[in-house]
Amino acid sequence: MTDGRGLKLIGFLRNLVRFLDTGGPFFRVEIEETLRGLQENLVNVRAQYEAEGPEGTEAIRVCMLETLDLFYAAVDDVFAYLEDGARPHLTDLLEKAQEADDILGYIEYQIDQNKLWMSEYSAG
Repeated sequence: MTDGRGLKLIGFLRNLVRFLDTGGPFFRVEIEETLRGLQENLVNVRAQYEAEGPEGTEAIRVCMLETLDLFYAAVDDVFAYLEDGARPHLTDLLEKAQEADDILGYIEYQIDQNKLWMSEYSAG
C-alpha cells in the first residue's frame, strides 16, 4: 500500500521478489515467520471489515475485503515459491499485489471525492 495508504505492503512484496529472484542465499525460516505474521495481520484486519458498516459504505467494504484477499493470496504465492522455486509464483504475486494496490487507490480516490463533495455541499 503506497501513497499514504498505510503500510507499504506492495513495496515490501516487490522488494521480497527482487531479493528472492537474485537466487542468493536467504533465511527461509525468518522469511516464513514474517510472512505468517503478515497473513495473521491481514486476517485480523479482514475480520474488522466483515461486519456491515454504516449505510453507504458497502462498496468500500467490499473493495477492502477484495484487497485483503488479494494481498493474502500474494503472500501464499511466496510460500508456493519457497516450496517449489517456480518463478511463475513470483509473477502471480506481483500481479495480485498490484491489483490490490490499484483497488486501494480507487478507494482513496472515492473517499477524497466524497470529502470534496461534502465540503462543497456544506459550504454551499
